[in-house]
Amino acid sequence: MKNTSYISGNTIGLCCVLACVALFVTSCKSPMQTKLQELAKDGFDCTDYKALQDYILTNKQERAFKQFLEQGEQVNLKKLNAFIASSSTVADFNPDDCTVTVAKKIDVNVFLENSGSMDGYVRGITEYEAALADIVVEARHHYGEDNLSINFVNTDVFPVKLDSNISHFFSSLEPKKGPYVVGNQSVSELNELFSKILERTSKNEISIFISDCIYSLDKSRSTLQGLVFQQSLTKAVFLEKSKEFPLSAFVLQMESSFNGKYYDKDNKVVMLSNEKRPYYIWILGEDTAVRDFLDKKDLTKYKGFKNSYFFTGQPNNNLQHEVLARTATKGRFAVNRKDKSIIDHIKLKEPEFQFTLAVDFSNYPDHKTLLNKASYKITPGFEIVNVQKIPENNQPLLVDANDWNTISNKGYSHIVTVRTVEPNFPSDFSLAFINSLPTWIEASNIDDDSNIVEALDKTFGLKYLFAGVQGAYETIGITAATIKLTLNKK
Repeated sequence: MKNTSYISGNTIGLCCVLACVALFVTSCKSPMQTKLQELAKDGFDCTDYKALQDYILTNKQERAFKQFLEQGEQVNLKKLNAFIASSSTVADFNPDDCTVTVAKKIDVNVFLENSGSMDGYVRGITEYEAALADIVVEARHHYGEDNLSINFVNTDVFPVKLDSNISHFFSSLEPKKGPYVVGNQSVSELNELFSKILERTSKNEISIFISDCIYSLDKSRSTLQGLVFQQSLTKAVFLEKSKEFPLSAFVLQMESSFNGKYYDKDNKVVMLSNEKRPYYIWILGEDTAVRDFLDKKDLTKYKGFKNSYFFTGQPNNNLQHEVLARTATKGRFAVNRKDKSIIDHIKLKEPEFQFTLAVDFSNYPDHKTLLNKASYKITPGFEIVNVQKIPENNQPLLVDANDWNTISNKGYSHIVTVRTVEPNFPSDFSLAFINSLPTWIEASNIDDDSNIVEALDKTFGLKYLFAGVQGAYETIGITAATIKLTLNKK
């Protein structure tokens, strides 16, 4: 009898412990996890999917929901879908099966420069034509045949009639064939081309401009004066369009075989035979339309891709981030429980202190720029060790396993590891993603192309072109996304 009471008492105690644990686990669930569990009680379908989106928008001012928003106003479906997929609550749900009833119609207009300097890219079968075919076929698939147009551009814009067999168009891309031979092909002023294209770009349109992007200079000025003048004109063109809507541009540097005439800054002709030459693809339009296009395809997979850069007219200033307790740390610290932007009780591991931030850059499409340490501005006294993309499901292991248990459902895309470079570091810490022009632009630039055979991978005046566009965004006042922390040694 005494033994039975003992067992009974232990059983009661164990039940109490289990109840407390269950209560603790339940209280640790995020509002999104609780809502998802509630919606999925009798299965999860498209109606529940829409209800979950509405729930996010209703609570968008609360911190726990900001990670599921882009530009603070609309649901980031990529993150929401990843959250649902990672949950054991929902099984056999495919968000692609849910019809989006509020999708905006987006028109895609392709503009191909067809001045004489471009002939070499379309003579024979080239990487240029392969990349163009991918763009046209995929745009037609994603946006519809009626929402796609192709145009040649030189002194004017010349629409191309497309039939149902798109291959007919690609087979006609030869320097002496129609419809490629149209307009005044002896003249091309780059800033005028940008102006004509942007004039034809409305809020729900994407313009794809493909060109060698070589400035033509006024002979009354020196080369340098001419390039600086063209840079100012480029800035003016982009500033003017930015008055209408947040204009963004995703630029790809491509490479293709070139068989034809190269015209240098003095308009002298150099014959090139099957040489590799750079050219550029510009995806231009209202910020959300451009991002929609970029979500459809990884453009860096196009044949001949070399580099990329993204100019955004609407950056994500609400940069979601979190200090990780264990990943790549040196020294000791504690994250303040009431305010996660405060790190307390820092003890250096001589001679430095190092910590890692998980950051959400998933809304920024130029992944190469994100990994470049020069794209960031950090408080003096600190330096960036590295920027790394978090692999899918953290495999292979990058984030410490305990940290991963904490952040796996929060949508962070990268980690940034930071260390001190002096023991008396400031307590006010900031890290800003300034999106500075990447080094490949300077490396690809040449100010004198009179001996182009020795610089086939260069583009005349390229850095002035990019500086002109960058200058427009600086004038508009696009602010850098910034992380701010307080670091306390006590």
